[in-house]
Amino acid sequence: MTADPWTELRRLTPARIALGRAGPALPTAEVLAFALDHARARDAVHLPFDAPAVAAQIEAPGLPTITITIASAAPDRSTYLRRPDLGRQLAAGERARLAALPGGADVAIVVADGLSSAAVHAHAASLVAELRPHFEDAGLTLADVVLAHQARVALGDAIGEALGARIVVLLVGERPGLSSPDSLGAYITHAPRVGRTDAERNCVSNIRPAGLGYRDAAFRIAWLVRAALKLGATGVALKDDSGLEAARLEASVAPLRLAPPGPGFADPLTARIVAFIEAIGLRVERGAVSESLLPGIAVREGALVVDQTRLTHPGDLLHEAGHLAVCDPALRGNLADVSDDGGEEMAAIAWSYAAARHLGLDPSVVFHPGGYGGGSEALVAAFEGRRTIGLPLLQWWGMTHGWEGKPPFPHMLRWLR
Repeated sequence: MTADPWTELRRLTPARIALGRAGPALPTAEVLAFALDHARARDAVHLPFDAPAVAAQIEAPGLPTITITIASAAPDRSTYLRRPDLGRQLAAGERARLAALPGGADVAIVVADGLSSAAVHAHAASLVAELRPHFEDAGLTLADVVLAHQARVALGDAIGEALGARIVVLLVGERPGLSSPDSLGAYITHAPRVGRTDAERNCVSNIRPAGLGYRDAAFRIAWLVRAALKLGATGVALKDDSGLEAARLEASVAPLRLAPPGPGFADPLTARIVAFIEAIGLRVERGAVSESLLPGIAVREGALVVDQTRLTHPGDLLHEAGHLAVCDPALRGNLADVSDDGGEEMAAIAWSYAAARHLGLDPSVVFHPGGYGGGSEALVAAFEGRRTIGLPLLQWWGMTHGWEGKPPFPHMLRWLR
């Protein structure tokens, strides 16, 4: 059997590439996969908003938050989809209900169903929980959280205005895509009032574990809120430099003190790599690995499991460790496999190059001829030529300054996202 070089490349992206063919048509499996993703996207649009369930999650024990549920002027889902203008307006009587609440808070959080109730059900409560400490640490007061039925983005302006809030953060289900039916977006608007335009908002999108994780999204949203209140504006007037602040949080990494090689690793290179992985705070366990993408390596409950009898390339440990290092920290401890997210894959590749250089290893230890679908040499050449493969995300997460930084990549500011 001839190996298909596209197989490895498909791991790098959720996009539909190299689908193959059956005669003049697509293979049946790909047609069915497309139909399934399309059905999931349609279901996400039409799924009814379960506001009581979301309210219960937000008001869970330990979260001192009160919610109120309101509706837009769109009376049902069909009207909402056909009349976007009604989704931007409050239903009769709702403005008076909001105005009767305690007003004048710094921040009003609105949770809106938008075009994907599935996204709100899955992610809204977790994101609100991550946001609260940021606002409290900044000394900002919060209005009661508003849950909005049949809501478009601009409904947040009417809600924020009725509450008298200085700024509104609207969390809304984004238009479903074929690879992401549950993506949440956040829209930040300073001095909300009816008539604001999209040019007067800042947006943080693709909030979900497979995209922008809750912790990183909350950091970015909170930064925008603080910057907006200081500047007195959002939208085109406010440049999102939250990534630069994240990079400044830790100016350098203290030299790592590698522990003595643990028992069971007779190969000196494997022992050295494992010592580094453990020194940066990741767990490595010794155990049997029968079947895995990379021989002798598996991920179980957030730990790398290494089977030295099956391990063929010790450098593969750095690639898999890179996946654990750049994944959402909230998910790391329970991972049973590395993410198939294309962005994280590229970030893990850049991370593993930096790790190899940090250990004084030749990059070919990681980028060996048997890996990356035959593209190892090209990747090494790209990094040696100061290309930016995977670097933007590492910079965004504050893990490196990049090629133009001081010190430049492959120096890492920190090893874990």
